Amino acid sequence: MGVTKPIRAANSSTFRGQLIMGNGMGINVKKPFTCAIFLANTQKKSNSLLGATLSGISHTNGLHLFVNMYVFSSFIPLLLPIFGKEQLTAIFLGGATFSSVTSTLQKLGMKSMIPSVGASGGILSVVAIMCLLYPKEKLAIAFVDKIIPHSFEARSAVIGLVLLDITGIVLGWKVFDHAGHLGGVMFGIWYAKYGQKLFREYQKIIYQGWHKFRS
Repeated sequence: MGVTKPIRAANSSTFRGQLIMGNGMGINVKKPFTCAIFLANTQKKSNSLLGATLSGISHTNGLHLFVNMYVFSSFIPLLLPIFGKEQLTAIFLGGATFSSVTSTLQKLGMKSMIPSVGASGGILSVVAIMCLLYPKEKLAIAFVDKIIPHSFEARSAVIGLVLLDITGIVLGWKVFDHAGHLGGVMFGIWYAKYGQKLFREYQKIIYQGWHKFRS
């Protein structure tokens, strides 16, 4: 079983639980449990690294969940042979956490109380890595290509994502969490250049320690 099914299952199960707790309205920031555990919130009582991570498997509504999981499933097949399911899971969760922290810091600076939620940060980390590893791969905007046929190179996509999110932060656009998205992309860029090397080094150390322990 690949990495897509467990992550989709985690996101779907979390969303179902939030539907129950929110009386069919998805994630409910007024519920103490969902606010503290599944949201990256600027409020001190509910802000935690656990919340920053688990917000990456939380969604506000069914459409939000569907779009994120569709995009995630589209990019994983190219990366799975390179990283494996364990490392890809770590990349997704690491990207989601870094994205939430970036978003929270930006909102603290803006004195905003709006929580961060969604898998976009982790997904964009995966997207950024794919774009750097396959810079000439042809991409298209999900669903839009069905209406308006188009394509662009992956290296142009990652540049466009960074510029779009920087513009959104500077101009104060509120449709998307641009600080969170930018954090996810930057984590992916960092991992593509340095993260895999570190992973292999620590993986070797862990394997050596495990063999010594067994012997």
